Amino acid sequence: MNKYFKRYIGVVIAWVIMIIVSFSFMPRFTNLVNQKGDTRIPSSMSSKVASRIGSEFHKSGQNTRRLVVVFNSGSKFNSQQTINMSTTLTKLKKSQKQLGVESMVTPNDSLSAQKQLIAKDQTTQLVILDVDKTIPVKTMNNQIKKAVKTVSLRTYVTSFKTIQRDTNNAARNGLVKATVIIAIFILLLLLVVFRSVIIPLISVLTTSFAYIVSLWAIGSLASEYGLPISRDTQAGLMLVLATLGTGYALFYFNSFKNQLVAGKDGVEASLAVQKRFTQLTAVSAGVLAIAFGSLGFVNYSLVQSFAGIGIGIIILLAATLTFLPFFTYWLGNRVFLPSNNLKAHDYNRSWNFLAGKSAKYPLVALVLAILIAIPFVVNSKGPVSFDPTIEISTKSSSAKDGYKVIKNHFPAGIAEPITVYIKADHKLDNDADLREIDRVSNQLTANKEVSAINSVTQPEGEPLQQLYMQEQLQIVTGSLDTNMSSLNRVAKGLKTTKISKSPLTKTDRSVTTIADRVSQIQAYNAANNVTETPTEVVNQVQAELSQSNHKRMNRYQRAMVEEALQRATADQAQQDKINSALNGITSQTDSATQSVSQFRMELAALQSKIQGYGTQVKSSTKEIKQSRDFLNEMAKSPAGQTFYIPKDVLKSSTFRQSIKRYLSDDKKTAKISVILKNDPNGKPAMDYVNEISSQMKNNFAGTTLKNAQVVVGGVPATLANAKTISKANFVKMTVIFAGILIVLSMLVSASILQAAYVGNIGLIAYFMSLGFSKWFSHSFLQQSQLTSVTPVALFILLFAFLMNFALAVFITNRQAKQPATADQMVSSVGKLGTMIMLAMSVVIVGSLALTMSGVLTMIQVAIGLIFGIVIIGIIIPVSLPSLNKLTYDNYFGNLFNLNKKHVKKSTDE
Repeated sequence: MNKYFKRYIGVVIAWVIMIIVSFSFMPRFTNLVNQKGDTRIPSSMSSKVASRIGSEFHKSGQNTRRLVVVFNSGSKFNSQQTINMSTTLTKLKKSQKQLGVESMVTPNDSLSAQKQLIAKDQTTQLVILDVDKTIPVKTMNNQIKKAVKTVSLRTYVTSFKTIQRDTNNAARNGLVKATVIIAIFILLLLLVVFRSVIIPLISVLTTSFAYIVSLWAIGSLASEYGLPISRDTQAGLMLVLATLGTGYALFYFNSFKNQLVAGKDGVEASLAVQKRFTQLTAVSAGVLAIAFGSLGFVNYSLVQSFAGIGIGIIILLAATLTFLPFFTYWLGNRVFLPSNNLKAHDYNRSWNFLAGKSAKYPLVALVLAILIAIPFVVNSKGPVSFDPTIEISTKSSSAKDGYKVIKNHFPAGIAEPITVYIKADHKLDNDADLREIDRVSNQLTANKEVSAINSVTQPEGEPLQQLYMQEQLQIVTGSLDTNMSSLNRVAKGLKTTKISKSPLTKTDRSVTTIADRVSQIQAYNAANNVTETPTEVVNQVQAELSQSNHKRMNRYQRAMVEEALQRATADQAQQDKINSALNGITSQTDSATQSVSQFRMELAALQSKIQGYGTQVKSSTKEIKQSRDFLNEMAKSPAGQTFYIPKDVLKSSTFRQSIKRYLSDDKKTAKISVILKNDPNGKPAMDYVNEISSQMKNNFAGTTLKNAQVVVGGVPATLANAKTISKANFVKMTVIFAGILIVLSMLVSASILQAAYVGNIGLIAYFMSLGFSKWFSHSFLQQSQLTSVTPVALFILLFAFLMNFALAVFITNRQAKQPATADQMVSSVGKLGTMIMLAMSVVIVGSLALTMSGVLTMIQVAIGLIFGIVIIGIIIPVSLPSLNKLTYDNYFGNLFNLNKKHVKKSTDE
């Protein structure tokens, strides 16, 4: 056991401990991506501000997210299916607290909800849920799916977050498959190259250790310190480490074989290789690590997520410089067992051929390369898609299938509406502010991109008619019509009124009858001497008895008669009163007769006045009719659309529900939900999002809301902001990343021109790959646009691989210590051709494996990388020697000298 081997034992043990720690404390990378993998929006941008305002809008809704439940039938719902859905929704409402559902909107809530949530063809119905976002997406979706499962119907649970999660899971599954495939491929590749079973295991083991520790380091930094990561971080890390690790292993063991062929033993060969190898790998890995690390300075989280690859490259460098020498010091030439063939792979015939021909005919080679590049470069232009829902197919995601059903049967924006927040410094529950909110709501509705809006004055997607003058005037005119009809009847009655005089005639007759009777009574009394006194009566009786020769009354008889008459005297007194009363009656009946005559005259005058009132009432109804006609015209005019909310309506229980839903708890913030007709993730939607805020601010100028803060939120706004960030930082990213690589390449190659040439080659290869990937997507994936991630990932990875291969050529040139001539470049290219092409094959196979994920971005990047690597494999041996020929070999000078010699020779002849 040599001393060099002993030096590495401690380091290897440290690596083993590190691997155990990494496995033990490895974060769940997919969970990290689900939680932290979204594009980070700066806090000053609209969607981020809207998110903060939304979290403060309602205390009860701070921790909720949106889910859409889709009920779908192949044909129009029948009665049984409708009953089944109603039963399902009833059960869902009863168990919503247990399920974590904070609120739900169903078609049964109102007629307006029916219009919005039931498809016109009656085949699809939606239910909108606000669910507790603290519950994991997978758990929530599974329990909601179980709760809404309905007999004879297809049910889906979908949302932006759900589709994202399904995409991340598909990417993870594809990455696991790709990792296994790459590992197997590297084993087979190295087995074929070196005819050894040990070298492939050493290479895969070294790269795997570096990959595991890198994942642990990046995941821990992301979890604890907020290092940006994305779904593409792990894929990029795997490709870069596999390619570099395989390339380093190829270079090391090929150089080790050369030293053994030169007659050195295992230790001497290892020492000789280690110095050269350390220089090559340290420079190459250092340049790439610095370049990847510089991406952290780009203010775009997608770009920053690739910065972690720089950490992986440093860890790979440490692993390579540990394990490869460790095994060669330990095993020596036994690493090549069972093969005894120590012939090195020094030259690649194809690269040597291309390099030789391009050096001989540099202009022809460059012109052909340019002509081939033009169509691909031209095709690379065009917009990219920021729609995350196109990333995954419906076969891999039921949520995507549900989203597709929504787009086919409803306005696409209903799944992810835009939310506009209007934040003021005063309460908004008053007529003036609500009028302004209603005005901008109507302006938003008028836009061709908008299907419907929901706001405090239009809570169900339609204006509340009772809040407009038209409705209120129609109520008033309706009352006027009723009153006018009643007044017409009154007027008609008054004009035809005749007061009956028959009661007065009857009264007059009764009075006359009474007077006649009184006169008869008085005449009777007078005729019968009812007025004589008792004594007079007795004396008269005595006289009458004497005259008739009758016996006169004795004393006793006389006394009895007198006593009887005295009793009658009292009656006489009463009779006197009666006579007096009768006299009074006679007088009063005379007066009554006169009063009746006077009253008859007054009644005639009153009747005339009442009929006059009827005429006046008729005239008033004409004036009311004119007022009614005026109000009807006003209601039909634009003035009828004037918003006015009476206090009793403002305080009504119905409108309080609208206020509770669309005004914040402190009443100082209002929200408007905007449902778009077309895809909310498409370019028209994002362009419209950018217009809304400035449009509304302009509309509020000079109103009670002139100082209000207007921000736009929701998924479309987030994607629009991400697009803005992407456009602003893409050029910055290319300048920083490519610039650092080119500058460091200048230092390595000791040539400004060679580094510049490689930079231009990288740009041409990038645009060609982009164009090819776009053509492939359109032709075979039915996607006319590249995703927004594809250009970023493709540029970073392709440029990194190109520079890695170019750096190997530059370092080999420097180590040769020969002039930078075309012949020297041909020699270096031919010498490294096999190793570079083998490393390229790892990229190609790894990219092919990534296409199995079914994630559109990974497929597009993989196709672009495959094509780009093939282009690089051709363009390096073609362009570098030819450019060196034109630059360093005085090609044009020699060309002119040849022409002069030819002219001189002709003259001599």
